[in-house]
Amino acid sequence: MQFRVPQFIDIEDKILGPLGWKQLAYVLAGIGLTYLIFKASSSKVIATILSIPIISLFGSLAFVKINNKDFLDVMEDASKYFFSNKIYTWQQDKNISNLSNHTSMSTDNTSEKIQIINTDKTSKLGDKAFNVDVK
Repeated sequence: MQFRVPQFIDIEDKILGPLGWKQLAYVLAGIGLTYLIFKASSSKVIATILSIPIISLFGSLAFVKINNKDFLDVMEDASKYFFSNKIYTWQQDKNISNLSNHTSMSTDNTSEKIQIINTDKTSKLGDKAFNVDVK
């Protein structure tokens, strides 16, 4: 039995000319806000200055894609990045007691104990990893 497999399912349906649903909505919203600014403003110069960023924003939302992502998704990712916590701290696992070859030794300056893990001495990579972890 043969089945027809739909193709091009990731392409939006065109509603008005080359515009899809979302693009048409963004264009109409930009035109509507610009119209309201021109009706509410007493000066055409002020209305033009106020409408340029709105037209740019809604035009970008409708037509700009960066790395095949919509501009709205890019703005969302950028806002998450800028407003999130960017301090990452590394914390070593304190549960080392389950490893078989470990010894404890105390430092001279403090009474705190440092656990040292005996690694395979034949491996240079193991020695370097041991030095990085301990020192």
